[in-house]
Amino acid sequence: DRKNGYVYVADTWNHRIERFSLDGVYQFYWMGDFYGPRDVLVDGNGDIYVTDTGNCFIKKYSHKGELLKQFGSKGSGDGQFQEPVGLALDNEGNIVVADTWNQRVQRFKPDGTFIDKFDVAGWYGNNIREPYITVDSGDKVYLTDSSQEKILIYGLKEGNLLSVLTTKSVLGRMSAPVGIAFNEKDGTLIISDFNGNSIQIIDLK
Repeated sequence: DRKNGYVYVADTWNHRIERFSLDGVYQFYWMGDFYGPRDVLVDGNGDIYVTDTGNCFIKKYSHKGELLKQFGSKGSGDGQFQEPVGLALDNEGNIVVADTWNQRVQRFKPDGTFIDKFDVAGWYGNNIREPYITVDSGDKVYLTDSSQEKILIYGLKEGNLLSVLTTKSVLGRMSAPVGIAFNEKDGTLIISDFNGNSIQIIDLK
């Protein structure tokens, strides 16, 4: 949270969100009736979005942990979810969600209004493991696929597959890419390697 100076952690199997200062000092947590929260996103206003994966909701909070909005439900219609995991902001401040078992990515306005969606080829039921997501300054969407050891790159608005990064090519020695972020300052991808217990920085230029 750049605006307020906090770090938030999705403590998945304690079913809570924890807040720390930027120097790592624990502050507090809130439960929020979560079932397996997987990702936390902070927008430019300092509001916090959480994927409540088991309950199939996106929940929006203030930096004090006050519930501001909840949207979504279990299902396969527009605005519904089956195992939502990764969250990202696009360049217009909209919320982008990896809707895992529906094999798609959905996009919403900050108030939870559905905008659009696109299908993700190769995601089949439980074969995909916890995909995380980031969006670069050119509206390319990067999706981690740790079960197949690759990163999928899509055009956000067209929903077309642009390219695939594999662990045998660009990703080098990485074996299970999970968390991912785009660094706006230098245009690199920052990726956590689940099996390799490491963080890798990938320059795609």
